[in-house]
Amino acid sequence: MLHDRKLLCLIVLAGLFAPSGAQATMEALRAGAQTAFVQPAFERLARHVTRVSDGEAKANGSISDAIILDKVFSKQAVTPLEESVQTESVEVAALDLPLLLNRQQQTSLKYALGGTDVWISAAFDRAQRAYVSILVSGSEARFFNIKSLLTQERQIPIGANTYALSLSAKPLSPLKSEIILENIANEEDRVAPSIKKILGAVLPMGDEVKVNDQTYRVFYIDDINDGLVDKSAKTMVFILTDEGGSIHVFLMPAELAVEDKMVVFSMFRNQRVGILRQGDVLRIFKIS
Repeated sequence: MLHDRKLLCLIVLAGLFAPSGAQATMEALRAGAQTAFVQPAFERLARHVTRVSDGEAKANGSISDAIILDKVFSKQAVTPLEESVQTESVEVAALDLPLLLNRQQQTSLKYALGGTDVWISAAFDRAQRAYVSILVSGSEARFFNIKSLLTQERQIPIGANTYALSLSAKPLSPLKSEIILENIANEEDRVAPSIKKILGAVLPMGDEVKVNDQTYRVFYIDDINDGLVDKSAKTMVFILTDEGGSIHVFLMPAELAVEDKMVVFSMFRNQRVGILRQGDVLRIFKIS
């Protein structure tokens, strides 16, 4: 019975955090930001997901998850903006990339553990794997595959103590599953934020960008390689919560943002968005 519950939870969490498609990158994931943007996304178990990959965008066809989720896909080539279309573009934001880089690592989920500050957050890599990130003050963030935590406890030195990192799964309410960080020598020294709470802390960390009636949160992150930060590869992530509370995440390799050359992506409901990088600034355009 326990085995069956663990298997069910693995399948459900896989649906929540890693939509299928080997070549597609993820379409799925400041304190004090308006609750209206974050909270509705977690009131439903059904989620709609859209992706952008190296050269492809997915939106609008449909495929149903075997357990719990509806996922919506479409496919569209990512192409450089043509001259005729450029004249119809309107700039809607200019983002400071150095200020945005990895900002999601320091969410409002800050705890005093082992005599030091620790932040809990979440991230995805380009292979669509979902991670919980643990940032100990004075060190680089470490990333742990969320699915693997269901069956494998990990140990993390924090200050003078060692903490066990694990996942307490709730198969029937997966967003209530808890990431547990517990002092091995003192079980009362522990924190256990839920997946829902972690995601709710991550979303407001992105810069807000409005394209017509669509509101995105934009992130700029280092990639993850074997559980460690990979500073050689970066990714831009656009996240939208629609009027029904579903989350749409568009993840784009940063190398697609060519210096002084606009590239157009098809995003939520086929809204075309142009991006143009100029040094440390990412300019974002709505395309008519």
